[in-house]
This record gives sequence, structure tokens and C-alpha cells, in this order.
Amino acid sequence: MNRPSHRRNIVLTVEPLNNQNSDYRFGLMSEDLDQLKEISKTIKSIEVVLDNKTKLVTSQALTVYRNYGKLVNPLISEWIISNKYNETERGKPTKLIFVFKATEGKHTYKLYKNKGK
Repeated sequence: MNRPSHRRNIVLTVEPLNNQNSDYRFGLMSEDLDQLKEISKTIKSIEVVLDNKTKLVTSQALTVYRNYGKLVNPLISEWIISNKYNETERGKPTKLIFVFKATEGKHTYKLYKNKGK
């Protein structure tokens, strides 16, 4: 199996957390989940950095991340809604680019910012 690089760009998809579309999460693409599954077994924490503010994925949500590639946190959901990334046409979810970094015991996802703009 190819191991993912230490640092790379990765796409996360905005997904509803429930059928009421009242809460949201980020989901990994299946190819990325397959690549990260092995190293995800040993992590102790996940950070998601949005607008220079860090949102931690709780330890309870680590199992969901390891098994299904979902990043769940109420603050992530609030951020998605406040930026209107949930307001899309059915079947055309928002996809955002993040810089992914794996260190021993931790995965970090930082929202990609185009330095040229």
C-alpha cells in the first residue's frame, strides 16, 4: 500500500450530518480514506484549522474518522453554515481544499489559502 506523504493537499466534502440538513461535517474522498486508514489507527487527535482558528475533533469522533473518514465537531458545522457552504444544489456538495499534515499521533487539516489573492 502506498503511504500518504507527510504533507499534501486533500479535498474534503461538506456533508449533512443528518436527514434534516441542520448539522454538517467534512468527509474524506474514498481514495484518501483508503490511503489514510492504516496510519489513522495510531492517531490520538485531529485538528481542523479554519480561518486561523483550530477546531479539535473530539476523542469520541476519532472512531468515526478512522472507520468512515468523517470529521465531526459542532464548531465545524457552525463554520460551514456561517460561510454558506451548505447552501448548494442537491447532489453537488461543496468541496474544499485543505493542506493535510500527518505527525506522530496527530492529523491536521488546514484550509488552503491561495497566497496570490
